[in-house]
Amino acid sequence: MIMIEDLPSTQAIEVGRLFLKPKSVNEIIMRVCRTLLLEAKDTSLQLGRAGSATLVRYKNKNFILITRHQLGLDSGQSPPRDILETLRITSSQKNYLGTIPIQECIFEISNSEEEFHDILVFEVATNWQNQSMDAPFFYPIEPFSNLDRHLSFLIGCPMSAEVMRDYTDAHICGDVGEIHLETVLFNCELDQGFKSNAAYYKRYTTSADLPTMDGYSGGAVFSLVGNMNNWKMMLDGIVLRGGNKFIHIIDSNYLSKILECTMSN
Repeated sequence: MIMIEDLPSTQAIEVGRLFLKPKSVNEIIMRVCRTLLLEAKDTSLQLGRAGSATLVRYKNKNFILITRHQLGLDSGQSPPRDILETLRITSSQKNYLGTIPIQECIFEISNSEEEFHDILVFEVATNWQNQSMDAPFFYPIEPFSNLDRHLSFLIGCPMSAEVMRDYTDAHICGDVGEIHLETVLFNCELDQGFKSNAAYYKRYTTSADLPTMDGYSGGAVFSLVGNMNNWKMMLDGIVLRGGNKFIHIIDSNYLSKILECTMSN
């Protein structure tokens, strides 16, 4: 297996719309995934977390992907407006909690028996404050690559207590506290022997010793494909669930399909 850090520093890897040196790749793809927050309409209540969200780009439009079950919704259940209006996708601002505004939710109303039914797509507003800081991290969606995967990563925002502890403690006292946003990357591998009747559904294995996969839903799996003359980092798909050394995703072929339908309407 080829490790990114083992590649010569002179090599360039295509990462979305950029060509980067190997040592810069992980930093960029980790910023494609953001913490998903829920904001109560009652300002006396504290923020809640709902896992991960992934920033994607398709035909020059920006979208954000999460899953239904992150919002506590059952298969086939339409997302209620009062929940959608409280979603907050964290931005790249360093000194305060910025958010990326979303304006339209696209979701399946049929095929409730399929795993891909869990995906929710949000169209991003045309303009927002500090847009230039987030725009580079909306990752281009391409068909699922059939090339050999030299290396694969799962990226997400775990529900660890340390993220919200200072904020929660301060909120109880009526003060303003810090949220320590956390994004984690670890290695995984496409399970070539996995078979399923579900469409666009794939499984990856990992040897990472993780106490829980809570929070990774809505995150992403990336893979390095190509060769020494043409390395490329591909977005394989969106994480649905994980556990017991397995990670399940909906692949980029489905993401292309639903985004194409969105653009056509």
